[in-house]
Amino acid sequence: MPSSRGIYNYLCNGEPSGIQETWECEQSATQRHITSIRHARPVGIRLRVSSLEVDGVFQNCRIHWRQELSEGSRELSADYCFDDSGIRVHVHDGQREVQLQESASQYLFSPLMRIYNGGVLRGLLAAGGSGQVLVPYIADPEQTDRLLHPTWSERHAELLGDSQLQVDGRKLACTEYDYSGGEYPVGTRFWLDAGDVMLRYCWQQDEKTRWQVDLADYEPAS
Repeated sequence: MPSSRGIYNYLCNGEPSGIQETWECEQSATQRHITSIRHARPVGIRLRVSSLEVDGVFQNCRIHWRQELSEGSRELSADYCFDDSGIRVHVHDGQREVQLQESASQYLFSPLMRIYNGGVLRGLLAAGGSGQVLVPYIADPEQTDRLLHPTWSERHAELLGDSQLQVDGRKLACTEYDYSGGEYPVGTRFWLDAGDVMLRYCWQQDEKTRWQVDLADYEPAS
């Protein structure tokens, strides 16, 4: 089964942030399995996501969250399962289990990691540029009763045009997009290659904070 892999490095105001995200994708004619791990060392968080898609449709996704705290560590997991009846979510935090059921006919799923952004952008464009996106909640880790629970967000995508970026010293053809909604204001830029792999994104979080995420060690599927 052909595989591809890479590393996303997070820069904050042009400086390394201590956040890094590795990913690997195995893909056949009908299935795609992705595993991605984000280490956010400054806040002691490790996030692991593993998903399976069949014929372009998500079947399941498992998310594991671990945070190092002064009094020890906190771990949670969430299993997202998709079928014709809707979306079933099982959240487990070691002491408490929550079962959730969501129903939606038209939506896109964005499982937190950057390797999934390409599919979301393409899906929004196919839907006319806007749509509902299902995103597991991680915005405020202190809200433990919401962590990893499903949230809905109206998102928008606009095709800006062809471009080129340097990745690992190679100049790669790509397409630039504007992506907005949720925490992303208009002006957030994403660059995807022909295989929908994100090569870079730039996000102005607030007046003083600008993020840039760059792909490195990229091995496309052969």
